[in-house]
Amino acid sequence: MAHSLDIEVDVNGEHIFIIDKRILASYSNRVSKLSTKLTGYTNLKFNDFPGGAESFEFITRFCYNNGSILITPSNIFLLHCGCTFMEIPILITQTELYLEGIHYLTWSEFVNGLKQCQTLFSTMNTHPSFQEFLNTLLANLSLPSSYPSSNSSSFRFASSDTTPKSSRSETLLDYWKFDDLTFLEIDFFDKLIKSMILLHFEHPRICSFIFHYQKSKFFLCSSRDQKCKLSEMTINLLSLLNGSSFSCRELLDAYGTSLSLSMKTSERLKLETFLGSRLDEFRIDDLLVRGKKKQAFDVDLTLRLIKNFVLERRIFGFFPHRAKKVGFLVDLFMIEVAVDPFLKPSKFIALGMALPDFSRESHDRIYHAIDLYLQVHYFHAILVISNI
Repeated sequence: MAHSLDIEVDVNGEHIFIIDKRILASYSNRVSKLSTKLTGYTNLKFNDFPGGAESFEFITRFCYNNGSILITPSNIFLLHCGCTFMEIPILITQTELYLEGIHYLTWSEFVNGLKQCQTLFSTMNTHPSFQEFLNTLLANLSLPSSYPSSNSSSFRFASSDTTPKSSRSETLLDYWKFDDLTFLEIDFFDKLIKSMILLHFEHPRICSFIFHYQKSKFFLCSSRDQKCKLSEMTINLLSLLNGSSFSCRELLDAYGTSLSLSMKTSERLKLETFLGSRLDEFRIDDLLVRGKKKQAFDVDLTLRLIKNFVLERRIFGFFPHRAKKVGFLVDLFMIEVAVDPFLKPSKFIALGMALPDFSRESHDRIYHAIDLYLQVHYFHAILVISNI
């Protein structure tokens, strides 16, 4: 039977603790203020306790251990948020001093810190201190004296204590072990990447992290909605990075995923903007996307990609060798689609006129495409000849 001095504490509906009211109130100003209203055996409910039951358990350990607890990188964030919520001055002071004294973190400490932040994410996401926690983690990750050789699923940052934190992310590669971070939930991952961007981490490294996470997490998603959410987040994060940070192949894979999931047009158009600017890196097979309705291939997609390429080149300047690569690619595509009996003359003409004249050194291939088209579309011969 519960003692009359005990209180029953429901923490976020996750767990119920039965605690001696006097012990808790002797350290917590929050409980002390409430204790005057609490008589006998009482129920207390916290619906928004930061860090949930795990964080509250750390607080009870502190109180039941005569105001003492070992503060480590594995509990610092949960402790700090818990004691701030419970208004425990002595522990607030201790955790603040500990946070100020963090100058380097091992990889395992870094991962444990991220786990704590993820636990706090639902209740602390918009709180300024939460962003400070992330910045502390990202700015203080250090390399051990010996580190593993490079591989495709990790990257690293500078370890020297003399290196300014703002530039630590701009140095060597290959320390982050991406496979250790697949536990990150999608919303928290989004927050983490945006923090890395604000701290000026190298965009190519961030991009590698995003694609590795997307590929690893995709197979763990149990529903189409989760996969769409993951893919949308990937696209939106990529839009925050320098376009040269990611490879054309990675973008094409992401676009293929968006097609297979029948994602929103707005999300696909973002990827098409990226892809259009890299059209000179395409292979002909990359353009042979199945068409809608009866068309063999998606000509509208190719026209949009060409439009994006031309638009970007007008802004940043045309490079003849890149334009000629695209001209060669489009000619090959026209040869492929020319024999499609359902291809309208207007679409075929649009393909032939989409690029400036200097994009082709020779018109032999486009003449060949026209010849093929006329053989299949005999009744449209007059219209095609008069427009091309």
